Amino acid sequence: MANWKYTLNVKNEWQATKAGDMTLQAFTTFVVGRIKKLPPFEKDLVLFDIVTELESIAEDSEADVEWFDSVWSQLYDWADQTIGGWNDKMCWIKTF
Repeated sequence: MANWKYTLNVKNEWQATKAGDMTLQAFTTFVVGRIKKLPPFEKDLVLFDIVTELESIAEDSEADVEWFDSVWSQLYDWADQTIGGWNDKMCWIKTF
């Protein structure tokens, strides 16, 4: 099992979005707020770029799931990076 340095807990909002109780834009706005509270946000240019793209999605009423999925995949790649030891990972994204 990985040793996650940070956790991004979006479980309730992820489930609400999947159920249709929360819009993609509202979810993305929520996620951006949470990511900005992570300690590496201000120092990590990759994460900063991901957040910039997520903010664009949040502001675009025409944003589609494909666009979101592409950026979300980048966020997962960032979160899954190994830091320190072989089992040390950056960030667990809690969606379930």
